[in-house]
Amino acid sequence: MTMPSMVMSRITKVLTDSSDGVGFAEAEQRLRCVRLSISIDGEQATTPAGQAAVLTAVATAMKCFGQISVSCPSDPALHNHRFPIGRSLMAACSSLGATISRDGQATHQILVGVQQSSTPFAVRCWWDGWLAGYRPRWDAVPLGSSLNPLAGVFAGALSVREVFAQVRGESRAGRRESVISLWEPWMHTSLRDVGPTVAYVPKKLWIVGLGHVGQGYLWNLGFLPAGTQLVLQDYQDVGDENVGTGLITSAREVRSRKTRVAAAWADALGWRSEIIERRFTVDREIDTSRPPIVLTALDDVVPRIAVAQARFPYLVDAGLGHSASDFEVIQVRVIRSSDQHTWTVGLTSASHDRLLTTEPYSELSDQCGAFTLASASVAVPFVGACAGALVLSQAIRITSLKPTISILQTELGSPDAISHGSEVPAPTTNPGGTEARF
Repeated sequence: MTMPSMVMSRITKVLTDSSDGVGFAEAEQRLRCVRLSISIDGEQATTPAGQAAVLTAVATAMKCFGQISVSCPSDPALHNHRFPIGRSLMAACSSLGATISRDGQATHQILVGVQQSSTPFAVRCWWDGWLAGYRPRWDAVPLGSSLNPLAGVFAGALSVREVFAQVRGESRAGRRESVISLWEPWMHTSLRDVGPTVAYVPKKLWIVGLGHVGQGYLWNLGFLPAGTQLVLQDYQDVGDENVGTGLITSAREVRSRKTRVAAAWADALGWRSEIIERRFTVDREIDTSRPPIVLTALDDVVPRIAVAQARFPYLVDAGLGHSASDFEVIQVRVIRSSDQHTWTVGLTSASHDRLLTTEPYSELSDQCGAFTLASASVAVPFVGACAGALVLSQAIRITSLKPTISILQTELGSPDAISHGSEVPAPTTNPGGTEARF
């Protein structure tokens, strides 16, 4: 059997590496058979959360399924007129690859402000301020405040997650309420606890790692006010696999530097970006003019520790699971310059050796390529979008002079079931932020 598409490989691994063990061709076919329709009403199409939800659902679903239709009674201008892929909502959806029409043959549907659906499977994006998630199609609880675009990103991505889970055969997919607070994810949500209406977005940020999760940060930044300085650090080129997982990467950027792709995105949004195209090393990166908050999005523990040792005033990190069984696990850490890091360096798992003995891998004609594929981590774009919303929300808490939590962990199948660590006190000095309404 020939090697599978590298663009889809880190997504199809969810199916091939699971207990079902379907082949790569069958896994891709299952995903490509999904005909997803995204419907938004005229009122929500004009709101920051509504626009962020639709664009995130389109961007993540196109990477997973490849054929998406969007229906909307109007084509309003985007709230962020600098958004790099279009000035209006429908233009941006088209740029992402969606068809602008009502798909009467849809197999799945995501509803944004719309109440009715005749498709076999449908979920409703839902939010209220900083509360975000989805509700089943029959749940009539109305949407709340739609000013927070991060809530829209999380809800849109989580709704695509439910479609993906249904394709995988998850029996609970789309059948239960799933809502968290992005502002205080460690707290139980209630309709009264919607978070602040005014908060402060960081003016200066440093992002280390511009792959799946790092691009999730950049995607979320696209819906927020631009700051003044954004340092972008990575030493790798864009590969075919990044096209399938990176929210701001397309096929035309393959073999370009990840930093250049990220800088083009950030500059278009109004940031003043700086690029560093080498591995992070403590002795070279110490600089009193650097941003006070660094966001890390790295695959391994060792480079994370190197960034922590640089003693940024604040480090906010997202770590994801690597396999078909834990790829939806998101772990967020907040580390101050005075804190000790809590990562443990240990032996890596040799699970790829087991995968090589399974039918999907043993049947591949190129066994060198099979080893590379087995060794690669599972990565699905809706996870990166959700992680980005969680991390940016905590960065905004820091800039808004609020306490955070040292570590929290969630799993997108049940995002409200969060475990967390101790409180990180509020900053005593102002990191610098831009006022925004949420």
